[in-house]
Amino acid sequence: MQDDNSDWLRKWESLLEQPLVKVRSRLATVTLEEHTNQRSEESSMVIRPLTIAEVNRIRSNWEQFKQRPGSCRIDALLNWARKHVSNVATEATSYMSLFELLRVEAAIHEVDPQGKGFQLVLGDLSGIQPYLFAIARTGEEGIARRLRSRSFILGMLAQSASVSLTSRLGLSPACILMSTGGIFMLVLPRECLWQIWKADMDHYLFKTFQGELQLHMAGIEVQQGQVHSMSALISELHNRVQREKSRPFASMLQTTGEWSDKQWVHDISPVDDCSMELELGSRLPQAMGVQLVPGESDGGTVFKLWGNMEMHLLMPQSKSHPDAIWTEYWNDNAPQFIEAGWVQASSISNYVPTTDKQTMTFVEMAETSVGKKALGILKADIDHLGLLLSFGLKGCKNDYSLHEYMYISRNLHVFTSEIITAKIIEQFPKVYTVFSGGDDLFFIGPWSDMPEFALELNEQFRFYVEDNNSVTLSAALLFVSPKTPMASLAHIAEQSLSEAKDTANEIRLSKAYAEGRNQICLHGQIMEWEHLKKAWDKAKEWDTWLQHGGCTHSLMRKLLQLAEMRHAFTASGKVEGLRYQSMLAYTINRFSDLKGDTEAKRSQEACKRWLIQLRNRHAIEADTWWFLMPSIYRIFYFMQERGEKANE
Repeated sequence: MQDDNSDWLRKWESLLEQPLVKVRSRLATVTLEEHTNQRSEESSMVIRPLTIAEVNRIRSNWEQFKQRPGSCRIDALLNWARKHVSNVATEATSYMSLFELLRVEAAIHEVDPQGKGFQLVLGDLSGIQPYLFAIARTGEEGIARRLRSRSFILGMLAQSASVSLTSRLGLSPACILMSTGGIFMLVLPRECLWQIWKADMDHYLFKTFQGELQLHMAGIEVQQGQVHSMSALISELHNRVQREKSRPFASMLQTTGEWSDKQWVHDISPVDDCSMELELGSRLPQAMGVQLVPGESDGGTVFKLWGNMEMHLLMPQSKSHPDAIWTEYWNDNAPQFIEAGWVQASSISNYVPTTDKQTMTFVEMAETSVGKKALGILKADIDHLGLLLSFGLKGCKNDYSLHEYMYISRNLHVFTSEIITAKIIEQFPKVYTVFSGGDDLFFIGPWSDMPEFALELNEQFRFYVEDNNSVTLSAALLFVSPKTPMASLAHIAEQSLSEAKDTANEIRLSKAYAEGRNQICLHGQIMEWEHLKKAWDKAKEWDTWLQHGGCTHSLMRKLLQLAEMRHAFTASGKVEGLRYQSMLAYTINRFSDLKGDTEAKRSQEACKRWLIQLRNRHAIEADTWWFLMPSIYRIFYFMQERGEKANE
């Protein structure tokens, strides 16, 4: 990497002198529907010029930046662009940010200065979640720290893979376009043989993780003239990676083309360095960044990665390693300039709940719950993300550029790593982020915090995509004992998430709408997001009625029984289920003589009014309440401090 990049400075100055606008949001307009009205889409993406004050601030920051030592370095330029113009474009190219424009062109310029073409290479580290959750029980000491540690290591494996490959090829990390959620994308020279490096990595992964983690890679040749028309090429690249997933560790074949049985013989237990994971998990919340250093070092916070690659955590007051080839500072901790290797700024979800400056255990987390001492598990996923990035991003022009693809990918990462982390710190400080990157999100927290956190997560996502109905979240929410095996939690959460994505809830089916997705599954009951809010609010109201003497536990159990009877009639036509009507009428009549103090009578009246609403067989609102009764009761049950086991 050369420090003299005067061409880049001149290019930037010419761009910044052009009329500047806000980048047109692709998340707000991406859709899976056919684009038949070009003017409709274009009108929804109105170009919004920056104000004079905004333009002056950017140009002033640029002038100040140019005076700093090392401002000609590509990494310094990219860091400045990420901070100041990541959502700014020129009027002529309003669909791509200046940051993505510089990032893509810097990578291509390094590997293809003569314009003869380059390779776009995609890597996908799979097996992440099974390995991540292969940790005994959530109640055991140190599990929270180990889980956070494993999540971080898995992310760093993908990042260090891309750094290791570019380093071996004599390239700078400017060639790394993306690395998030176990996926990385690189721009490499057209004729480079990255497959040799890949074979070495296959041996490392198999020896270290015994096949649990697999790296799948594919490349495709691109001409510079195709950069603004990439939809077909990127789709083919993803297809090639999918084909590679059907033949893991193929590079470990002998040159004769026959399998070597010795390759597949290994020890019984995979690598499981508990002490290293505990140490890393305890240091991560205070870490300011991370460095990748080739070779072996003494001292410092050192963890081994690929081959001879080491990971050094940058702790407060610690010094940068002089041999680092890649440094990443988190959450605005980066200094203005650092000499060693490549330096970049980023944001990660490294916040964890603490008590006495130690990571809170899951048992301690459960103890902070209101009512039963249980955990809440929330697993969420962006619906149809692959289709949205391949087909939906095409828009009315039926294509997209590499810059647009990178922009929307980065925006999704910003939401999962920055916006959600900030919301957790601000409103839900006891929620623990297992992973939040790419399109997968997994959180653990006190059960009584998780319904509101789930609702806030979806609300923030709706705001972020400007209520685009084509970009939605599906999720699963569970309440469990803090001593449940972690692998079991992950498996049940994944099954529930699949149900939310694949199966329409009963309300949808009653309207002849059989599509899944954009739903949440609460302990096996699939519902709309707004239904979760109704169930949560009603359960809290039940609890208030109970505290004030307006109802009893037996009444709530009776309502659950009546809901089951009603469902037997409406779903299966069992006539005996109609008995719920007379039993409900009898229950309401028992409220004729109100007792207790004023607050108790007020609560009894409110409860009675709601029960009367349930009698209206033709009211949509009544149908919704009966449908939600199992979930309302489930939440209400967990609100009670005494009772049976929390995971009943």
